[in-house]
Amino acid sequence: MKLILNKIKSSQLSFLIGSNIVSQLILLLALPILARIFNPEQMGELSFLISLLSIFNIFSLLKYELALPLEKKQNIYINLLILNILTLVIFSFVLALLSYGFLSINNMNLSPYIFIFLPFIVFAEGLYNISIYYGLRNKYFNNIAWSKVNKSLITSTSQVTFGILNNTSVSLMLGDVLGRTFGGFKLIKKILTELRDNIKLIKPRRIKYAALKYIKFPKYTVPGSFLNGATLHLFPVFIAAYFNPYFLGIYTISQRITIGPMLFISQAVSQYYISAIGNLSQKEDFKAIKKVFVKFTFYLFSLSSLIALIIYVSADFIVSNLLGEQWNEAAGVIKHLSILLVFQFTVSPLSQTLNSINKQEQQFLLDLLRFILVVIVATNTLYFDLPFKETIKFYVYSMSISYLINYIFTWKNIKKQVESLNNR
Repeated sequence: MKLILNKIKSSQLSFLIGSNIVSQLILLLALPILARIFNPEQMGELSFLISLLSIFNIFSLLKYELALPLEKKQNIYINLLILNILTLVIFSFVLALLSYGFLSINNMNLSPYIFIFLPFIVFAEGLYNISIYYGLRNKYFNNIAWSKVNKSLITSTSQVTFGILNNTSVSLMLGDVLGRTFGGFKLIKKILTELRDNIKLIKPRRIKYAALKYIKFPKYTVPGSFLNGATLHLFPVFIAAYFNPYFLGIYTISQRITIGPMLFISQAVSQYYISAIGNLSQKEDFKAIKKVFVKFTFYLFSLSSLIALIIYVSADFIVSNLLGEQWNEAAGVIKHLSILLVFQFTVSPLSQTLNSINKQEQQFLLDLLRFILVVIVATNTLYFDLPFKETIKFYVYSMSISYLINYIFTWKNIKKQVESLNNR
């Protein structure tokens, strides 16, 4: 029976990864076309919007979506779903009001449509995240997998179509919003159906109970995720502010070629890993968690090292033959980012381990460290007036070190839990 279950889990993981590879292939196939239609400045403006989305998205659900796969009681789970939806609606409304203020302080010559689209894209992404964790809780792995494909397909076809009709950054933004809005449509329908069938279970006191039961997520995971998000997404904002949107576009296209393909696979592995670790942590089976952790480490490091080597060697060919002359500066950035790829892809899916074993406070400290390193990168760039490529190099090495520290710290915590269990 155990062998059969392992085979089922392996097939589910393979399907998730396979569908994410397909979704990433769609984006990669569209990339050369988009690079010919849009210039680096326009791609930089889209990147600026996505960076803002990634930061605000942390607060849109207060990380209560992470609790969905953990809750087993149906009456609490239904109210937890309602809590997520209410939090998203309220936050999106407040953000819509704040967006008008952002319009008045736009001092970087960026498109005003960035701030017009912002509340819509945050709401769409929040709803999509709810649907993904809902799917994990109910083991709708097929639906999760197809939602990734749909999201990429809708985004890419919309951006190319709108770009041919009107090659401005607005076309890029609109296509991105549509992809996030309709990507998880089937899962959202399932959520609405389940809420309708269990409407009698929805009570204000149960919503409050669910909020208090999982209060550690907004209390510790939100600040930690903000630091993590700031680490990843304030850097593009810094590039646009200190250099200009052109260099942000160069950085963005380089990320799509290096980190992008692995990010989707990383998310698939992470979602499956969280589901597996969540079940084991409830049983306090830390020996099993340790085995899963080691197995995933070997798999992730081997795959990322191979892909990083291929990307590094072929960077010049990719830029000159697929993107065009206006993207020539991206080749050097791609080579630097391929180094970071190994550390990020190996550690990121495993970074939720501390949250899963109820060590949110320690994960927060690790996220704080990474944020401090990004601040050091920005400060040194300003103080020494570093050029763009030197700034990228400094950033890559700093982040690689932070991922390595994160991994070592997580491994020591798992070993400590196993030793504590043996001493009982």
